[in-house]
Amino acid sequence: MCSSHNATIYDIANLIREKWPEYSIPTEFEGIDKNIPVVSFSSKKLEGMGFSFKYTLEEMFRGAIDSCREKGLLPLSTQSHSNGENKESTLNSQKKHITIDNQDDLHSVTKEKQMESGANGKCERI
Repeated sequence: MCSSHNATIYDIANLIREKWPEYSIPTEFEGIDKNIPVVSFSSKKLEGMGFSFKYTLEEMFRGAIDSCREKGLLPLSTQSHSNGENKESTLNSQKKHITIDNQDDLHSVTKEKQMESGANGKCERI
């Protein structure tokens, strides 16, 4: 296992809050100490063989967030106006609407979506 960056859940939460303020990211996590130690995985051996990491931590999260937004897996915002309405569209408005007339069409659409996202193309809502 190797890692280009070492970060705790708090470091990642701070990054997302700073770069994507439209998302409501907590500042504390129940059951996780604020002074949690960073777990490091050494990449010295790989780097010694000439390997170099291509993306920064921010670039990795930017790619993941942009990809999930494009696929309709992540809302554009989780912030609310003072009147309680969503500031941006949510997942429901991003989804493409399709009509399925029979079971074969359902399997076809499901398989197509799986191919679009890749075998492991799952994103969880933030």
